[in-house]
Formats: sequence, C-alpha cells, structure tokens
Amino acid sequence: MATVKTGFGTSIPAGVAALIVAVASSLLLLAAFIALGRDPSISLIEVTIGGIVSGVAYYAGVSVRSDD
Repeated sequence: MATVKTGFGTSIPAGVAALIVAVASSLLLLAAFIALGRDPSISLIEVTIGGIVSGVAYYAGVSVRSDD
C-alpha cells in the first residue's frame, strides 16, 4: 500500500491523502465560486466532480511514485 509522508513526520495511506486533497480542493473552489456570486447548487455539483477528478489523479500519481 502506498503511503504519503506528511510534514509532521508521520505517514498516511495514499487513499486518505487523496481524500484530503479532494475535499480541501472542493471546499476552496466552492468558496471561490460563491465569492464570485455563482449559484451555490450548481457550483456544488461542479466542485464535487472536480474534487473526484483531483482526488483520483492525486491517488494515481502517488501510487505510481510509491516506493512500495
């Protein structure tokens, strides 16, 4: 199983890291869309799709670069 080293000296599974990346990027993008005055319900769908794509891409990248 691939792991990701954190800045705090610990390691977490790649799946957990990908989930954190997906959720954090979705929340930031949603906040930006709402700040720009876009419709929150449509923006929520867009950022959910974007979060899934970024999480899968991050997981794939970490899995390929894994030392395991």
